[in-house]
Amino acid sequence: MASTTYSTSSRDLLHRITTNAARDNIDFTVLTFYQEALDSIKALSSNASTTPLPDFTTATKIDTHTHPIPSWFRDLELSAAGRETPSWNLHSHLSFMAERGIKRSILSVSTPQANAFASPSKFEGDAELRRKKTVALARLLNENAELTSKAPLRSGLGEFYFETARAISSLTASSSPYYSALLKYPSLHWRVSHGAGAFPDISERFLLGFPSVSAAAREAYKSRLWYDSAGPVWPNQIKGIGPEFSILGLGPVHTRYSPIS
Repeated sequence: MASTTYSTSSRDLLHRITTNAARDNIDFTVLTFYQEALDSIKALSSNASTTPLPDFTTATKIDTHTHPIPSWFRDLELSAAGRETPSWNLHSHLSFMAERGIKRSILSVSTPQANAFASPSKFEGDAELRRKKTVALARLLNENAELTSKAPLRSGLGEFYFETARAISSLTASSSPYYSALLKYPSLHWRVSHGAGAFPDISERFLLGFPSVSAAAREAYKSRLWYDSAGPVWPNQIKGIGPEFSILGLGPVHTRYSPIS
């Protein structure tokens, strides 16, 4: 999470990274860009503690959907979903935050995401188990990649709309022996990306299959699901979500709707 305060605890960051990699039998040298990546991390850590911050005294917002893109990572993926991968650096992002009243940004790496190094602290005590799981996961990912390479569609072009709709559907579904997680935790609010994806278009049909929870689910969609406008979100999605719903960054659709670029 990017915040408006810096930590000095990263002075031994590179040592920790290389030590953990050696412990888990991970050879960074197989990556042609590994030294550039380590240098980038070191520079980022050093500059963060010496560079003045913008003025955040009036900032109150939280940006829940931020993808940092270091230069070495951008070189790996020059194009994303048919578009040029954007450039990014820490200080321009901090300026962006300050200009828009954002106090904190929640960071998540885009593809291949956090599965490249999952839960290091959780499994520190069992490096061999982690190694075996990594090997097994790598094999599964290879099998999946072989199938994906044969598919004519790339997930970044449209599949994430359906994945988002599937996630909301799974949270809502309620039938024995399953239960509706959305309704089981009535005090829990959810943040939904990409304007709820394809779900606004299929929600009415989907809820026909769950009449016992449909009314409560609709109320939850209005009061406890918060929809962000990160990435491509289209006017018809906004209309499908409905006038009672709130879009993060836009507020209630019927009072503060504006085109999303």
